[in-house]
Amino acid sequence: MHKTVIMLLFSALLPLLSAAEIHFQAGQGDPPFKLQNGAEITQEGYLRLNGNGACAELLADKEAYLSSSRGTTIIAILKPVEYRDCALLERADSFRLGLTSGRRYNLSTAWDQAPKAAFVSGMPVTPGEGWDIVAAHVERHVDTANGINAVRLTLFVNGQQMAQREVNNVETFGGNLPFFVGKGQQSFFGDIAALHLFQRILSEDEIEKIAQESGVPVRLSRSQNQNAALTRLLEEAESKATLPEAKWMLACLKDYANLGTDTQTLLQTLQTATVALQAQNTDTLMQAWNRQFPALPLLSTPDLLLLLASKGSVTAFLGAYNCQATCPLFGTDGFSWSLEYEDMQQEVFRLAPADGTMPFQTSIDGGNFSVTWHSADFTVSVKGNLAGARLAAKIDVENHNPNLLLTKVFFPIYTLQKLPGQDFFLLPKDSGAIFDNPTGDFRIPFWEYPMFGVTMQLTAYYNASGNGIYLAMEDPKTKIKSLGIRGRQGRLTEQWRMPVPFQPDAKSGGNSFASDGAVAALELYRGDWFEACQIYKKFLATTSWGTCQIPRQDTPKWFRDNCVWVQGLDANDADTPFPLEGFRYFQDYFEVPTAFVSGILYTPNGPQRFGPDFHVWNTVKEGMKEANKLGLKILPYYNSRIWYCGEGAEKQNKFESEGKDYVIRERSGKPRIENYGQPMGIHAVMCQGTKVWREKIWANAERIAEGGISGVYHDQLSCAPPFLCFCTNHEHLPGDPAVWTAAHRQIYNEGIMGPIRQKYPELAHTCEEGAEPYLLSVDGFVAWRYGQTGHVPAFQAIFSPRIQFVGRGDFAHNAGDKMPYEHYFPKFAEQLVYGEQIGWVSVNTVRFPSPLRSWLKKLAFVRHGLADFLNASEMQKPIAFTEKLPQYTSEWGVVGWENQVTVDKILHGVWKHQDGRVVVLFVNTDTRETLTAKVPADYNIGRNLAVLAEGQPPRFLDANTPAPTVTLQPLEIQLWLLSEGMLHAWAQNFTALQQRLPGLMDDLGVFVNQRPDFSKCLKLDASKHEYIRLKDASWLLGANRFTGGNLGYHSTRMPDNWAVATPGAEIYFGDVDFGQDAKVLEAECSAFRPGVTIEVLDLTFNHPLTVLATFELPITKGWYDYETVTANLKRPVSGHRNILFRVKGGNCNLKGWRVAE
Repeated sequence: MHKTVIMLLFSALLPLLSAAEIHFQAGQGDPPFKLQNGAEITQEGYLRLNGNGACAELLADKEAYLSSSRGTTIIAILKPVEYRDCALLERADSFRLGLTSGRRYNLSTAWDQAPKAAFVSGMPVTPGEGWDIVAAHVERHVDTANGINAVRLTLFVNGQQMAQREVNNVETFGGNLPFFVGKGQQSFFGDIAALHLFQRILSEDEIEKIAQESGVPVRLSRSQNQNAALTRLLEEAESKATLPEAKWMLACLKDYANLGTDTQTLLQTLQTATVALQAQNTDTLMQAWNRQFPALPLLSTPDLLLLLASKGSVTAFLGAYNCQATCPLFGTDGFSWSLEYEDMQQEVFRLAPADGTMPFQTSIDGGNFSVTWHSADFTVSVKGNLAGARLAAKIDVENHNPNLLLTKVFFPIYTLQKLPGQDFFLLPKDSGAIFDNPTGDFRIPFWEYPMFGVTMQLTAYYNASGNGIYLAMEDPKTKIKSLGIRGRQGRLTEQWRMPVPFQPDAKSGGNSFASDGAVAALELYRGDWFEACQIYKKFLATTSWGTCQIPRQDTPKWFRDNCVWVQGLDANDADTPFPLEGFRYFQDYFEVPTAFVSGILYTPNGPQRFGPDFHVWNTVKEGMKEANKLGLKILPYYNSRIWYCGEGAEKQNKFESEGKDYVIRERSGKPRIENYGQPMGIHAVMCQGTKVWREKIWANAERIAEGGISGVYHDQLSCAPPFLCFCTNHEHLPGDPAVWTAAHRQIYNEGIMGPIRQKYPELAHTCEEGAEPYLLSVDGFVAWRYGQTGHVPAFQAIFSPRIQFVGRGDFAHNAGDKMPYEHYFPKFAEQLVYGEQIGWVSVNTVRFPSPLRSWLKKLAFVRHGLADFLNASEMQKPIAFTEKLPQYTSEWGVVGWENQVTVDKILHGVWKHQDGRVVVLFVNTDTRETLTAKVPADYNIGRNLAVLAEGQPPRFLDANTPAPTVTLQPLEIQLWLLSEGMLHAWAQNFTALQQRLPGLMDDLGVFVNQRPDFSKCLKLDASKHEYIRLKDASWLLGANRFTGGNLGYHSTRMPDNWAVATPGAEIYFGDVDFGQDAKVLEAECSAFRPGVTIEVLDLTFNHPLTVLATFELPITKGWYDYETVTANLKRPVSGHRNILFRVKGGNCNLKGWRVAE
């Protein structure tokens, strides 16, 4: 993955503002300032402000707003004479980068007319020689589906990230006021050597380069000046060291010295360490070292070495060595922690081992270790264990000071050194995403867990040689926490930020932090992302929520066995009839169990809202009676998270009287509000830990069930970000991170899946996306945004089939104008090979006959044939083919940011049943080419193999026969059955399926009607020889023209539209002016079957019904590949004619037509 993609993962694709930037560098060019009140430019080129009213107006483009679509970076290099409360760079109607007398830098978007502002403040700067460099990132985070329109501020001071904060519903665009430097109630006192405002996010490496090229000594390094004698001894020891492990130990000691540790102890150690460092094997090295230097104990296993300090005032963790990969794992302080706390004035402070302010003691018992740091205010205890390839530890923090409020604990903080060769990182984003070169320039700015961005407490780092590092915060209570990642300069830092519950009054100090069973686990392994997932499954097996028997018996059997999903056919207003025949048709067309997600509920007393009360229309209740007789399964949209609180909310849903008191309260006391734009409006996020909200969700679920509906889709559950609630009367401690998922389990696991399931056992429940704490809360995850850059099926490999996966975004989901038509074939084929149910496609994607609709049917047929098997099977490691497969690369859309995806054209999945049998699915997703995949010859050794190819009898190979090459025709699906036992009886079960598959792509089906408006007769001009597009047609009958974003259509980016026309379809353009003596027509069409024609009929009043011309369509390269086709008019046509196109002989697509001559 490219780093530009990484930067944009959460950035909004907003309209790009002017790229106006600000750049001042001492001694380079003319200073862009209008100097005021004694401000001056020094001989060196610095901007000097005297602290007595001097300031400077920036002569900058007023379009240099704080936040462009690509983000903004502000950089200042300065040397204060005195730290005081003042502004460094300010625009009075936009933002303020400032400094305080407490030596803190800060950034704020507050100004007089801003209804809400974002603010971030750094830690106190340690006084010293040199210049400070202050950098700030300002990024937009827009996720309309989850009500997020936020700004994220990140502050760096002297090379360290000091703080980060994200605030929702904040605008940062200013007006026309000027920029000022140093102006405020107190003016800045000192020199400024550089000032920059970039309209993009700069990496820390880029910021560091600016600092290094500034011409002034910037205080970027925290390292100490080494003792000369110590430096000499280190160099001598390194020259004599023999083993890589010994050289690693010396590097750890050097880093330890740089942190400012006890130099005398290190000198004594190195003076007598020669014999140990010259050991010829690891065992000898370890024994000699521990015998000579008990103050620096070395713990070891065949896989890991861990070097500790027995006492000191910085870190106890001097480094770890990866014996499997024969390289350093992490260096000094590479396994660490930090605390964030406040005084009673809410000034923020940070504490970490490297600060050197807390003495520690280490005790060791075999592979167990305990390190305790003490100060007057805090005691921090890290207890862990080194066993085999695994390092595990937990942290507890005791706060002794009633005047200090502990707010966050950062643990573990790993700083891993780069693995040799090409390296990769698994991020638990949606299904899982792989990032290459994560130690180069990679950043995840503290994403919240649990939500779609961080679905599990697992990451993994590995290289192409198969050396892997499993990293997990194994928290059985799945508390709210945040994952931060930063890779640069050959190191990868990962840290979990954990909130600390407040005291009951939400303001008193003295609160402490308990690990509460959560363990930070690092484990070395051989493999890639898949093996890391298997390690994580061992942790899940110890929890009450992370595993269950398979097949999962509490899920309704109809839901487990369902094969395909269609979204739409809504009936959510009183005037729309219940579309029973539409539901029935799709069920009949697909011929396998089909389910629907439809808008069939309404919110009373006003316009449609996202919550909180949902009711079933009487027409829907009656329709569901008939639907249930036909076995149709229909689920409605429902939101179990938010309550409408905008204008008229009390009348519509009694928000003020019944809901307001149960909203999540931010620490400021303000309610958590999300804005979904018009027409939905603003909604409050409800506290899941309150009895009122629990009972409302249960009441809604029962009301829906009583309407005869088949299940409920719980929107945003498991997808949207979690939030801490700081209310003091909500049945929980303020800011308690355990409440969010614990409350959801009470609502769902104990309520929805308890008494409500017992009362309505066939009522199925799904929710948006998927995150691990909700595994047993629902029956299915609607993973509609799966399929993002670098995606792998990590989540499915862990949790399938314990929950069903039922979603993929399609043309209608922000992708149709970006993604090539052919690339939807692999998108949906992934569902089959990854063990998912097929579709969740918009009805507007399958309303018309197309090869894609037939493809969905084909995939659903295979899913149906394998349903029982897949529901009792787990994913196995993908095959490592002996030759690289051909691939597709394209934009897959769905999300609001860049989403370039590369996938193999032949997709495959391996599934192992509980009884040991294995099925391998191979799918050629190419619509035109026959492709081959070369399986390793020994893949099936020891197992009998049956090859099931479409339309062919099974081919049986015994356990000693090398695996054959897989050859697949376009869009062919092949199954391999493997077992140590005989396969003939099992293979016989698939005979009917294999014989039926070849013909399914020819089963196009019929058109599902739209609403034509026959009253329209538009006036169109063809006399200028310009194309008349499908957007210009008056009405269509038997043809589909999109009304919402879809394949090849977007209301602004691609407005011309196009139509899918079936045999007999009529497209009425209206009153068309042909000009004078038109002779030849031209049309843009596609057809993939022979014999299709389009007749051009004259419907003009008092004219004979005449075919003016006939287009004879050739077979085009593909279903959505257009060619220009001409047709001669039977005689010249002049003036106005009422024109209708009529399609005969088969399906075709039409973009438009014109008079060519």
